[in-house]
Amino acid sequence: MDYQILQAKSELLRRMSAEDFARLKPQLASVFLELRAPLE
Repeated sequence: MDYQILQAKSELLRRMSAEDFARLKPQLASVFLELRAPLE
């Protein structure tokens, strides 16, 4: 995956809470949280 795309997703995650993601798309929430883990 392109680094800039990963960076953009990381920025989005910092602005939205896990609860927001869980309400919108439970599956996406878990995927994003998995992606965020190695970035922190």
